[in-house]
Amino acid sequence: MTKKKYNFKEALYLIEILRGLGVTIKHFFVRKKFAINYPEETLHIVGNTQQTMKVMDKDAQKLIDRMEVTMNYRGKHALLVDGDLGRCVACKMCETVCPFFAIYIEPEESPDPRKERSPRIFEVDLTRCAYCGYCVEACPENAITMTSFYSLVARQRPELSIQKKELRTVIK
Repeated sequence: MTKKKYNFKEALYLIEILRGLGVTIKHFFVRKKFAINYPEETLHIVGNTQQTMKVMDKDAQKLIDRMEVTMNYRGKHALLVDGDLGRCVACKMCETVCPFFAIYIEPEESPDPRKERSPRIFEVDLTRCAYCGYCVEACPENAITMTSFYSLVARQRPELSIQKKELRTVIK
């Protein structure tokens, strides 16, 4: 196989350099707004519970259309509830396996005769959580799950410590 001979203009890569500079100058002077003013404006992301969407221009719409939350996305925690009864038996396995000590459980005697204990206090500190999913894997009752809710914004740190009442999600 023989090497292609380049003429002087091709050997200097002058056309390619000018083409690259043209793209750079175009992006420098033509500014498209892709940012949103969160929390006043939010995005709709596929698989999420949020339904609000405000779009600035057509290019931003193309960017938003490509954004999706995948099925294995790990967002905010939720405790699953069957009817009136919670699944959690306060075994503290999720608290034990959590590498960042983000979960705190205080058990009590369960009013349900089928369960020995239930959590009196179930607290997840989202400022400490790394969203690793170990708590979900460790749970023998499949009581805890991670949702696709991604908007975890608060004005003060105590607001990111979620209690049992906020964690409960009813399933059928």
